[in-house]
Amino acid sequence: MSRRVPPRGFFNGESPFGRLPTEPSFPTVRITRRAVGWILGIAAVLLLLFLLKPFATLYTDWLWFRALGYGGVFGVRFAAQLWSFFIFAIAFWAIGAANVLVALNGGRRLSSIGIRQRLVTAPSTILAMLVVVLLGLLFGNIASGQWQTILTFFNQKPFHIQDPIFHSDVSFYVFSLPFYRFIWGWLLGVVILMMLVVGGLYISRAGFQNLQLPARAIRHLSVLAAAFAVLLAVHYRLDLWELLLSKRGFVSGVGYADVAARIPAYWIMTVLMLLIAAGLLVNGFRGQLAPLPVAVVAWLGAAFILLVVFPGFVQRFQVAPSELARETPYIKNEIEFTRQAYGLTSIQDRPFTPSDTLTPDAVARNPQTVQNARLWDPQLALPATLENLQSLRGYYQFYQDEVAVDRYQVGTQYLQLLLAAREINPDKLGTFVSGWVAPHLQYTHGYGVVAARANQGTSQGDPVLTLQNIPPAGVPTVTRPGIYFGRHTNNYVLVDSSQAEFDYPFTPDQYTHWSGKTGVALTSPLRSLAFAMRFGDINLLISPQLTSQTQVLFNRAVQDRVAALAPFLQFDQDPYVVVVDGRVYWILDGYTVTDHYPYSDPAPDTAGGFAGLNYVRNSVKVVVDAYDGTTTFYQIDNHDALANTYASIFPGLFKPFSQMPAGLQAHIRYPRDLFNLQADRFTYYHMTDPTVFYTREDLWNVAKETQQQSQSGAQVPIRPFYVIMRLPGEPKEEFVTILPYTPNGKTNMIAYLAARSDQPDYGTLFDFRFPKDVLVTGPQQVEANIDQAPVIKSQFALLNAQGQGSSVIRGNLLVIPIENSLLYIEPVYLESTNVQKPQLKKVIVATGQNVVMDDTLDKALNDLFGGALPTAPSGPTGPAPTGTVLQLIADANKHYSAAQTALTKGDLATYAQEMKIVGSDLNQLAILTAASASPSASPSASPSHSP
Repeated sequence: MSRRVPPRGFFNGESPFGRLPTEPSFPTVRITRRAVGWILGIAAVLLLLFLLKPFATLYTDWLWFRALGYGGVFGVRFAAQLWSFFIFAIAFWAIGAANVLVALNGGRRLSSIGIRQRLVTAPSTILAMLVVVLLGLLFGNIASGQWQTILTFFNQKPFHIQDPIFHSDVSFYVFSLPFYRFIWGWLLGVVILMMLVVGGLYISRAGFQNLQLPARAIRHLSVLAAAFAVLLAVHYRLDLWELLLSKRGFVSGVGYADVAARIPAYWIMTVLMLLIAAGLLVNGFRGQLAPLPVAVVAWLGAAFILLVVFPGFVQRFQVAPSELARETPYIKNEIEFTRQAYGLTSIQDRPFTPSDTLTPDAVARNPQTVQNARLWDPQLALPATLENLQSLRGYYQFYQDEVAVDRYQVGTQYLQLLLAAREINPDKLGTFVSGWVAPHLQYTHGYGVVAARANQGTSQGDPVLTLQNIPPAGVPTVTRPGIYFGRHTNNYVLVDSSQAEFDYPFTPDQYTHWSGKTGVALTSPLRSLAFAMRFGDINLLISPQLTSQTQVLFNRAVQDRVAALAPFLQFDQDPYVVVVDGRVYWILDGYTVTDHYPYSDPAPDTAGGFAGLNYVRNSVKVVVDAYDGTTTFYQIDNHDALANTYASIFPGLFKPFSQMPAGLQAHIRYPRDLFNLQADRFTYYHMTDPTVFYTREDLWNVAKETQQQSQSGAQVPIRPFYVIMRLPGEPKEEFVTILPYTPNGKTNMIAYLAARSDQPDYGTLFDFRFPKDVLVTGPQQVEANIDQAPVIKSQFALLNAQGQGSSVIRGNLLVIPIENSLLYIEPVYLESTNVQKPQLKKVIVATGQNVVMDDTLDKALNDLFGGALPTAPSGPTGPAPTGTVLQLIADANKHYSAAQTALTKGDLATYAQEMKIVGSDLNQLAILTAASASPSASPSASPSHSP
């Protein structure tokens, strides 16, 4: 029986469509080449529109850097960002294109039925490549954002300090390790994204109802999984180094459990992941699916056992029963490296045994210390008072918490002065003027500085101003009072236009034209267009008052200005104003910081801008001219590896500190933010013995005080305060920062930290540590004595009841060491509820358990000594007295009044001459009697007292 053969057609009896998948293949929508062209064109136009403002900002930034003389800094940054962007974008495009082309070429193709298909020019391939290009731009942008990490890696300078575990220089952890971690993270993101994209492409081409992957897809995914495993091996190797930056258990950095368990575990995981990677590569030739989930299970299981169970077992059964013995060598490492990182190793310990009693002779031997006791609180009282007395116009403002505490040589006196800049507030202009011209062309700047004696008040309780009014009159002399750059001048202005700038109110009002050169001149329509796009302001294109000489001033807030020039530095939150040679300047403290210093304990969340960091150096001082905006960086720490690295990256950015003018050097001060951080860290890390550190038996706290409303009873940590004083054991008075400590949980005083600001001893820190067997009255105890004193309580009640509602404000409690004694001084202000203008009404003085309050510091000291005024130290020498006691007192008062009149007029020569006569009179008076007032010893409430 013959077998019937079915007839063969043109296709040999088989339908060509039977060889195609039953489910729709990728892509399901047909797109013509014309449609692809339209899509690409629209994408290009949208991209161009999206980039217009960034390009305008970039162009104007370049012009701004060049105008300030930092074009090279901009060029280095821009080149680093550009190269990083293109190198990493190209790398992504190469990786992405290769993977996408392999995936698109791996499914069913129409060539199997005799129809030729061009893979590269296929619409699906073009769209896929467009996605790859866009993703490459994203990954390139991510890399360009790491330009600092890249530049510091290639220009790093050594710390010359090795870690005690792996014996690498600290520079490896600060510069190299972040770079390696960045490269690892970037590659990991690329590999994970490729796995998702490739897997999606294979699944879509195989059909969504049939999730079985072909062997080709498994091979491809196996290779990507092997790359992922290699990256995990690198990850565990990097984790080894990062153990020195971690905190597990008691120690910050590597501890006993890390050495015994985690270090070997990370090595095992590194080797295991390399073996898994090799196995996956072998599977890439075999094309089996089973090894992929097996590799994942092996990885997760090993990680759980080696990195979780094993270290936990060691911690619980080996470390916990004898933690101190196990951790002692590692605690020593933490103490040593944390003290290095925060600059605590340079603190000089000085034993100090204070006495509870203060003698009049000690006061007489330290006249400048007492005469400069700050009675005007720069945060609680003076800003509001100056706003009422000296703002003069509604659009000028003295801002809260921005009074500069500084020192000046006024005649023959070294005095502490409080200075505040009179800035213009653009937000207040709307109530006086309107339109676009006023805030941008006319009211362009603030005007002048006000200076007040830190230790004086008038008979009405107002501050004694040495520099005041508009135009400014007094000392220090100001000859260029315009403030175009300040702490709050954050709007852009256009200067040297056909519209004259309002200078200061007078009869008639005075106008000026800015004469600086650090603005960006509108010399071309392109510049005008760029700035119009940057600020979103068409008036820059159409205003007839703008000329080719008009300059644009922006980045005028000094904090923004320096941050734009040096974003790799962190800056102190308290820029302060100084007056030198008639010009007004801002001084800012720049910090080099990192969170990669090995074995250093990170700053707590309460550390403000330093939270999470574990290395800080005040390596840079920045000076900004308030009139013309000239910005100069001075490197004050030549031993800081971070600052030296940035100096090598940006040649010419930092000038040597020796090039800072002497007048400015005289006004640098130890920064308050850094001192706060160091003082907080020192509460723990003054303990250098591992056993004491572990038990916390000598833990300190920053001393507390009562502030604001006297009846609230709220206790707050004392703020560091600047004083002019003679440190114990030192020959002369100097400008220092002080902060007292109390033992943990106690209120008695145990030590105080002091930082010097005057040259050549700038930056020297002292820890005046009290003996533990001597009870020294602490600030909280003094505050308690104040609250419990019946006379003071009754006077507070009386002051609170005066007028139509008033309240008492208690200022900073100053702890002032005088030889072997401590003098506590606290000013008391009265403020009306109707007008925020605190007035100095009382002064509290205390030593030991004795507390007194009077109208002035003179009177309070007199009360403290039981009516006995300070005596002369050892019999002053000089010419024989030429008059009686009464005659000398009258003559001293007459010349003192003349000196104060000359001071308010800015006549320094007359002031110095009159004060010299006052000094001579007082010296002769001291010879005549052993009970005379110390010269210039206290803040008088009226000119009739001694200066």
